[in-house]
Amino acid sequence: MKSLTMATATRPRLLAPGTIKTRFVNVRSVFRAAVRDGMIAVDPTLQVRLPRLRRREAP
Repeated sequence: MKSLTMATATRPRLLAPGTIKTRFVNVRSVFRAAVRDGMIAVDPTLQVRLPRLRRREAP
């Protein structure tokens, strides 16, 4: 599976796992509301596995 990238002027840059999680949580809430409202039958985000969050380095 390809990593999500964000294009820049010079080269593509990977999105941080925390950024991906934040965006995913927003999208998932929309899909859950659509299921609750009967607009779609199944939440397509149920089987999505997010990248692991990086541990913060000690100062």
